[in-house]
Amino acid sequence: MNKIIKSIALFMLTLTNVSYAVKYTYNGPNYLSTIGPYTTDMNITAVIEFERPIEPSVDFQNITDLVINYQLSDGLKTISNDPQYDFGFVVRTDESGKIIEWVFGADMLPYPTKAGDSLIQVASVNIFSNSFWLDNSFIAECIEFDGFCSLIGNYTQIGAFQTFDQNIQNQGFTYWSVSDLPPKNIPVFSKLSIIIMLLMVGLFGLKHINKSRVK
Repeated sequence: MNKIIKSIALFMLTLTNVSYAVKYTYNGPNYLSTIGPYTTDMNITAVIEFERPIEPSVDFQNITDLVINYQLSDGLKTISNDPQYDFGFVVRTDESGKIIEWVFGADMLPYPTKAGDSLIQVASVNIFSNSFWLDNSFIAECIEFDGFCSLIGNYTQIGAFQTFDQNIQNQGFTYWSVSDLPPKNIPVFSKLSIIIMLLMVGLFGLKHINKSRVK
């Protein structure tokens, strides 16, 4: 009796393979300086879905492979799982798994290969240990190319920037929120699975009856 119950329980568990995804939401502070159509009422926001929660005590680890979906907004344009953009996410977490330092963003492909090419980027960088924290969205011109572009100055069309005060850098985690997504990959018991379970119970019952008759 115990063996058949355990077998049925194991069978049931194989039908309920649950996978939980997690959504991390970033809502950065408003830009300090803007060019073009951007205003200082705008900011960078992001909604990033991971296949599982980010582990605690991660030390600047690239977790881009864990990203299921992402959506970035710079106040004007929104980028959502766009293959034209190269998206990346590097993170550092504390002992509880809270995000405390990060680098995430999207660069439009292809990357500049000669002087005069432009790079479109939406990014948020908070490296508290190096006193560097910047939210930006810009189109920058490749000024000089010798195998690498120097993307400084000469913003060709638009630009929006927020350089954070060093005094609030250690409070960067307050711009993040986390929420669980509905469970995925939970199969509903089909007619076939119910029939299989009934057959297993029926076979056990017949075997039990036959044993009783033999006795």
